[in-house]
Amino acid sequence: MSSVHPPVCKLAVVASSVVSFVLQGCAIFLSASVAAVPVREADQHGIGLARARSLQPGDEARLVVSVLGEPADQQRSCVLDGITWRYPIRAWNDKANRPEIVPAVRLRTGFDKSGTLVDWRFVDPFTGRSLPVREAPDGARRWFRSLSQAPPPIPPRIDLANTLIPGKTKQQDVERALGQWRPDLYCGNGGPVPVVDKTIVESGSVWDWYVDRPSPLFVPPHFLVVSFDKQGSLIGWHFEATYPGGKK
Repeated sequence: MSSVHPPVCKLAVVASSVVSFVLQGCAIFLSASVAAVPVREADQHGIGLARARSLQPGDEARLVVSVLGEPADQQRSCVLDGITWRYPIRAWNDKANRPEIVPAVRLRTGFDKSGTLVDWRFVDPFTGRSLPVREAPDGARRWFRSLSQAPPPIPPRIDLANTLIPGKTKQQDVERALGQWRPDLYCGNGGPVPVVDKTIVESGSVWDWYVDRPSPLFVPPHFLVVSFDKQGSLIGWHFEATYPGGKK
């Protein structure tokens, strides 16, 4: 890993149209001016990079799940007619100087049967417990300003308190606001994000958005992408940074 982020490796397509993935990290070199923001509850669930690197080409999906857990979604890939699994991950995390992959925090939005927002909170993806927002509004704004010192693109700055208003905000308003940031992970990586987990419950519905951390602002995650061939055998995995200086 780099000193700030998980690694990112790129898919290489050679003249013979054989696609090669690297089953180990190479460094993401993003701006050192953008500080890591620890979330101790989430960061303790990091997956050792050495453990992830134990996965080998040809491994079955069940073995990948045993190491990385269930993916947030699965998408068709244009590469070898295969499938990609996408895992939202923290980039600006407390394990930044260690070989750890940290799953993204969830921003949980609950709606009644009319599609009106009832409440929202941040949730630990492993325990399901609510996570407090320790990042002050001024600190979050300074953090976003520091992104502008790095190469573009950067996500839009979205104030959650002004966006998610219980009793007023509708589902389509949430989707419109939080869906503004749609970086394309490209052909072999499953296409654009964000990934949203939508569940129907007795009282209405629950939408889980993936974020880097609990914050007054909407801070999108980065992604770990796992690729399988059409027989369901592992090709490889790599990381995708979407900002700053990533892909838009």
